[in-house]
Amino acid sequence: MASIDPHAPPLPHFPHADLLDHGPYGDFRDALKKDGYVVVKGAIPRERALEYRDRLHGWLESFGRGYNRNDPSTFSQAHLPVYSRGGMYNSYGIGQEQAVWDIRLEPGVRKAFETIWGTDKLVSSMDSATIMLPGQPPLPPSLRQWKHVDLSPWRTANNAANFFVAQGLVNLNDNGPDDGGLLVMKGSSELLKQYFEETGRPKYEGGKYDWHTFEEEEMDWFFERGCEWLKVCAEPGDLILWSSHTIHQNCPPRGSRDRVVTYVCQGPAELMTEEDKAVRKRAFEEGYSTSHAPFHGTWLVDRQPIREETGKVDPDYRTHKNPVEKTDAVKRLAGVLPY
Repeated sequence: MASIDPHAPPLPHFPHADLLDHGPYGDFRDALKKDGYVVVKGAIPRERALEYRDRLHGWLESFGRGYNRNDPSTFSQAHLPVYSRGGMYNSYGIGQEQAVWDIRLEPGVRKAFETIWGTDKLVSSMDSATIMLPGQPPLPPSLRQWKHVDLSPWRTANNAANFFVAQGLVNLNDNGPDDGGLLVMKGSSELLKQYFEETGRPKYEGGKYDWHTFEEEEMDWFFERGCEWLKVCAEPGDLILWSSHTIHQNCPPRGSRDRVVTYVCQGPAELMTEEDKAVRKRAFEEGYSTSHAPFHGTWLVDRQPIREETGKVDPDYRTHKNPVEKTDAVKRLAGVLPY
């Protein structure tokens, strides 16, 4: 498994780099290819999506720090598990919560990924959730802008086409222009390879491989080629998909509505390496989350959140409030039971 970057970890050959290049398809894949993102409407029925939202608010309340979804005076970090960037939760066993797994198993969610990959033998990321509450103080400048791709620039090198995975989030509340949410650089997925060919690819310095951030001035290159920032709006139960080649970030709510989403990315089980399987097995058994891509470099998320009031690691960060029931269907999607 040779890598074209001598400083990067070895990566297996990826056989699906041209997966979206055989259209038109007459379905959501055409927009995913052209624009780099798409909203798959009604992947989960609206009422069930709102029930998932309630379950996740119940998860926050279960930590006993005083958070009450009906009392805005409790919408502060002191009353909540430690979050990042306005409401992202990676610890506290969230990746292995029953509600989050129920969303991954939803037929409409799975159907979208089956359509992309042409198989129903899928494994899922064991990803996190975001619960952004209204009325939060502004983020510090260093955290407001984090334009990025969850992709190594080296995955775009040589003859690689413009696809690796379709990242996704399931939206669990009405999400309009003022409700926070996903910002995408529309059209950037088709230009990312060209950008790195012209500007160069940074040396891999170790650590997280599939990650690259952009400075504000770098966006001009994309603007000059017709790209634009777009805030994606959605309804409860909609599945938002975007290419791993699409530049994106999130933004907090400005209105009175909370933003609640879970992240999900699924792909063929056959693409897991032995290293992927080992990481996924540990995450599944010990209650950790994983990175977005479910194969070819899956990494385990083990963040130790610091409580502001004590300056110490939150003693609850390894707490699992409602761990998933490990049925065969769950274990197959987790990648610990073969199809």
